[in-house]
Formats: sequence, C-alpha cells, structure tokens
Amino acid sequence: MAWNKKTDAKNIIENLLKASVAISSCALLFACGGDSGSSGSPEKVEFVSSVDDLGACSDDLEGDSVFVKDEKSDFVCTKGKWINADSLDSHVQEINKEESSSSVQSDSGESSSSVDKTNSSSSDKESSSSVALSSSSIKDEIEKSSDSHIGESSSSDNTDNILLDSCDGQTYRTVTIGSQTWMAENLNYSVDSSWCYDDDPVNCAAYGRLYSWNAAMEVCPENWHLPTYDEWDSLIKTVGGSESADKTLKSVSGWMIDADGTDTYAFTALPAGIRQGAYENYYGSSHITFFWSASKICDGSYDECTVYEAYGVGWSEWWWTGLNGESGSHVNFTGLTEVNSTNGNSVRCIKGPAKVLSPSVISEVTQGYMTDGRDGQNYKTVTIGSQTWMAENLNYETDSSWCYNDEVSNCASYGRFYSWNAAMTACPKKWHLPTPGEWMDLFEAVGGQHIAAKVLKSTTGWEDDGKGSDAFGFSALPVGGRDFGDYSSIGYNAYFWTSSENGSSYANYICLSYYKDFPGLIDEFKGSGFSVRCLKDVD
Repeated sequence: MAWNKKTDAKNIIENLLKASVAISSCALLFACGGDSGSSGSPEKVEFVSSVDDLGACSDDLEGDSVFVKDEKSDFVCTKGKWINADSLDSHVQEINKEESSSSVQSDSGESSSSVDKTNSSSSDKESSSSVALSSSSIKDEIEKSSDSHIGESSSSDNTDNILLDSCDGQTYRTVTIGSQTWMAENLNYSVDSSWCYDDDPVNCAAYGRLYSWNAAMEVCPENWHLPTYDEWDSLIKTVGGSESADKTLKSVSGWMIDADGTDTYAFTALPAGIRQGAYENYYGSSHITFFWSASKICDGSYDECTVYEAYGVGWSEWWWTGLNGESGSHVNFTGLTEVNSTNGNSVRCIKGPAKVLSPSVISEVTQGYMTDGRDGQNYKTVTIGSQTWMAENLNYETDSSWCYNDEVSNCASYGRFYSWNAAMTACPKKWHLPTPGEWMDLFEAVGGQHIAAKVLKSTTGWEDDGKGSDAFGFSALPVGGRDFGDYSSIGYNAYFWTSSENGSSYANYICLSYYKDFPGLIDEFKGSGFSVRCLKDVD
C-alpha cells in the first residue's frame, strides 16, 4: 500500500520541528544521530534525516523507534538491525523461523561446533557485525523493502527510486511506468507564486505546494522537467486510457464520495485541491487535483493567452444535484483541459531534460502529394520542419462521418466531419491522427503559437476579415462542425480532432477562429463531428 501522506503529515511536521536545524538556499543539511563509537549508553534520538544517521542498533536501543525523514517512516531497533516499521512484522516472523531452526539443530546435537564468542577474536567480529550494521547494510535493507513495494504496485523495476532535490534537501519517491520515470509525490519546493492549501504549512507537507504556471515551469530539480501534453498523454495511455487512469493513478485514501483509487502504479495522485488565481481562494481539497503541463497554446507576451490558455491534467469527483433532482452523481475526469495560468496547481516532474523549441526559427516548407490507396483520392501535403501534414481535410468515408449539411458536394470542398472514435482510425496507412503535442510542434515551427492561426488559416472563406496568410500552404478552411446533428460555424471556425481524450465521453480538438491569431485547445463530446488532418508517421 502506498504511503498515506495525509494521515502521517502531522506526525512528520512534529518530528521536523523537533530538529533544530536551519537550511540555507540550495544547500543540503542532515540531522545527526549519536556517535556510535562513543562509550556508555547511546543517546536516544527521536528524529534523523537519513539512514546514515541511525548509527548502531545496540542492545541499549532494542525496541526504540526513530523517524527517518528521507524514508518518511519510523525505523525500529530489532535484534541488531534497524528495520522499517512497515516491514517489521515480516522481519520478526523471519527471525522466529531462524530461531526455531537453530533450536531444532541444537536439540539434535549439532551445536557442538559452536565456539565461546568471549574467547574468539573472529567470533567477536562476527558478533559485532551482527549487532552494529554499517550504513551500506542499512541502505541495502531499505532498498530491498522499497523494491518490493514498487514491484507490487507498479511496472517499475527501478532500484534507485528516491529523488533528492539539491536545492532544499527534500526527498521524493519516484516511480517508473512504462518508459517514463515520474515523481510519485507532489513537489514541495518553495518559490514565489506558490502556496500551501488554505495557507496552512501542514497541507504543504501532506499535498505539496500549489504553483502558478509560470512558477511551475521553473521549479523542477536538475535533469527533471515539467511534463508536456504528450508526456501526460503517454502516461495515461500506458496505464490503460483515461477511464483506467482515473482509478489506477489515484491514491487509495483521501478522496470523497467513495472515489478512492487503487494506486496500482504507486503514482499516488492526491486530492490536493487548487488555488483559484482570479479570486485568490482555495477550492476542491478531497475531490479534485490538477497537475500542470509545460505546454501552452500561445506566446506569453499576449496577456489574454497568459491568463486563459495554460493547461493542466486533473482527476475530480463532484457531488452535485442534476436537473432531474437526483443527487450524488459522479463525474470522473482524467485528461487535458484548459486551466487559468494564474491558478495554483500541483506539480509532478518527469525525469530527463526538457524539450527545447525555437519559435523564432521559421521552418522550411516542402509541398507534395499523397494518394490514399483505400479509395484513390489524392491530397496535397506540406512538410514544415520535421513534420509532413495533409494540406487538405480528409474525405475518406467511414461510419460516423458526415458532409456539411448532409450535402455530398460539401465533402468534395471541405472534407468530411468525423466523430472522435471514427477519426482515430480514419487516416491512411503510415499516417495518424496527431496528438496535442504534435500540433504544438507545428505551431512552434511556423513562428510561435501567438501567430500560428494567422499563418495556417486559408486566405479565403473566412468571415469578418478573419482570413489568414496561409504562409505555409497548410490552408486551414473555416468549415465549422457538427454537434448533435446540427451544423454550424462555417466561415468562422476550423475544428481538428487530436488523439487525446478526456474520460469516456470527451476528447481534445484544435480550434482556429476568425477573430484570433492564436489557436486554442478545447475538449468536446466525442460524438461531435470535426475535421481531420492526418500527420505522416516518422520512419
């Protein structure tokens, strides 16, 4: 079972206060235990920073318990070894088995080979090593316990599953899920524009800090970074999709309305709540959490984008009264969503350097054609940077696809509209429905997100002077969409499905609008009908 931070937070804070230490900026500091080499009875301590500070488990300390900050657990001195309290029962059972086996051997006359330890120097060494474990032995004992826990609750085969943040000396559990290594606890590094829920430090210890988006972009430890859209999307897909992620990534306790998860992968998503930046208040503890993504939709120099178009990932459980008067309905949410960038959300860092984009560098363009072997239709293509896109909307007929106003001639002009499920399998072989991150890469390649809509929109068809420059030959047409059988927004908006879903009913799409030079990423009901632009697979 994953460690329950909410339950143990108060005890941890109390133990931390007992250690009268000062931590300077970006400096490591470890509390010290008693000198194991001194004479007389060792001084009893209640708190140390790491297992190295425990010292020897001597007879005088038998049964004593010491809290180890780095391991976030009590260790008990038991028969010459410091044992993690969580695994104490199994260790005692093992000792009992050994003693029982030794007793049987003694009864059968096999004890005659034993030597009086008080008269043997070699036996003295053996006795000393059995009582006073070295620091490396203590670490080995802990790593075995940690490996066992991770093996049970995740797909990780990591042995190095503790991250030390060198800026403030705090440690965090990590977990490898698929090909990604994540922090398995919320970041708690104090910077400007970060807060404890309800301004209570106990909540920081329990849930980590809440960060604005700009602050979150800078706080991950060295060689770790804030995850992108695609990295979050990859995690969710690895654990079985958004519906599975809603259960398997959430903690086993703390969520309201019987919404606790199984924490199958030891990711331990806690219901940390959020800070609403516009109102400077806190909301949602015990039923919601949002984690920042590094991806954004437009350049930070635009105030409108800075406020409204940063993105997060969240799990929530809501208690609400529906229009039919039935109370207690649940809304499970796992996926990318639009979040105000001044809000305070949680941060989970992912291992590895962040991807660096250069929006000031305009990519070269190569135009071409491709033929869909399924129906023989030809499509213009455009290579922008490292990506090759269809430069026309897909028009391959499938179930759950439609022509605007149900007129076939509109399919020839505008391509077809697809439900999200149909769009996921509509692209030709060696092409695919792009992820949000692949759309972001396109926007950066054409000069930055703040102008991407302007340069990707077609030069004709847009109302109210909303046309684009079509500088790259992408030719995004304002063909609108289909919603519950009704067609709308032709001349005003272009909607393109992405491969990212939000739960069982919603998925993300890209919106290019007549009145904006920057694109939007929004979610909509999967049964809606939107256009598809296929992206060529990377060889």
